[in-house]
Amino acid sequence: MGKVLTWVLIAALAWLAWRLVVISRRRASRAGTADSSAPKTGHADNPPEQIVEPERILQCARCGIHLPATEGRFAGGRFYCSEAHRDAGAAGPADAAARPDRNEPRDPV
Repeated sequence: MGKVLTWVLIAALAWLAWRLVVISRRRASRAGTADSSAPKTGHADNPPEQIVEPERILQCARCGIHLPATEGRFAGGRFYCSEAHRDAGAAGPADAAARPDRNEPRDPV
């Protein structure tokens, strides 16, 4: 039984050495193909992270729906969810400022 364990251990060590050689060759080839004019940030395997700016969510001045700023329309310094609401403006009782906020508790009457 001892000889079998010895051979299994030798095979595992050989496989581990082979994997380390393959990994080091990949790293060396990546470093060789990288642009030499690019500034080095310390680690070749860890590229600098891109900072993604979150998109602003705005409320329609007419109906009160919330949606990303890139999907709506602006007119007169106000934000609208569609061209129809932009054209209608904030006139009438459907104005988001005139209706109570659904998230606030209402006083019982």
